[in-house]
Amino acid sequence: MKSAQIALVKTQQGLILVQTDWAYTRLADIGGAVPAEIKSYRDAVRAAAAAMVAAIKGATTTDEMSTILASEVMQWPTGDDK
Repeated sequence: MKSAQIALVKTQQGLILVQTDWAYTRLADIGGAVPAEIKSYRDAVRAAAAAMVAAIKGATTTDEMSTILASEVMQWPTGDDK
């Protein structure tokens, strides 16, 4: 169960980050600056994923896992400012 949940977190993280990959492609292609909001958002997504994985790994019972999966730890940043 843990490995499936961790895989899901990593898949979701990738799907979220791909939405802003264009900024880094532009940086590599023409040297355009990456907006600070995008960099901050991507950093927040990575931090959220790390916290989710740590929480999942720390669960020792199915009840703990259920509690974690329903908790705020499992919420992704909204990126409203990106």
